Amino acid sequence: MKLLNQSLLYLSVPLLVILSIWSVIFYFNMLDEISDSIDDGLSNSKQLIIQRATSDSTVLHKNSFNESNYAIHEISISNAIAIRDRYSDTTLFMPDEKDMEPVRMLSSAFELNGKYYQLQVISSTVEEDDLIEDLFWSVVWLYFIMIAAMLFINKLTLQKLWEPFYAILKQLKTFRLDHSQKPADITTNIREFQALKSAADNLMLRSLETYNQQKQFTENAAHELQTPLA
Repeated sequence: MKLLNQSLLYLSVPLLVILSIWSVIFYFNMLDEISDSIDDGLSNSKQLIIQRATSDSTVLHKNSFNESNYAIHEISISNAIAIRDRYSDTTLFMPDEKDMEPVRMLSSAFELNGKYYQLQVISSTVEEDDLIEDLFWSVVWLYFIMIAAMLFINKLTLQKLWEPFYAILKQLKTFRLDHSQKPADITTNIREFQALKSAADNLMLRSLETYNQQKQFTENAAHELQTPLA
């Protein structure tokens, strides 16, 4: 396996881990932001309902969520004092969906004309299982898109960056002692490749020098052996 592909393989595993951790953090942050936004809407609906109740008494007779997104029940003063604004996640049966659906509920209490009432306001929220599924596939697609982008960058950028290395490697592969060729010039600004080029040049020059010395010694020895024989 090529070095570039090996580096990509090593990067893909940490990338998957990082994306997985990021998706979990993003999921809980998104749920928190959604809950805050819904809570703000519930608080605003509560104020509007109480304002409407002061001028329209029929508002106080809506005791279920069948007709609207709120329900009002008359309670005692002791119960009203004990109630504080509370936001909670629950489920309610939705006739349109014919199923139990998740909702966000605000439970509160207010006083009007000497009477005390409990007010419950609901708002539809996202289904966590659908959100998890959508987020999962989004992360999967993001992962493969990033891998494809890394392959593209690897092909265009890193391959260009590693050209001096492959040039040095090719020069070492084609080097022959009997050709007495000098190392070709390879220009690069990368210090590691400069050091590699210098080491490769020194190795080839020393090899050529040693080869020439041995060749000269062999020729001299052959000449000395031929003289007595003659």
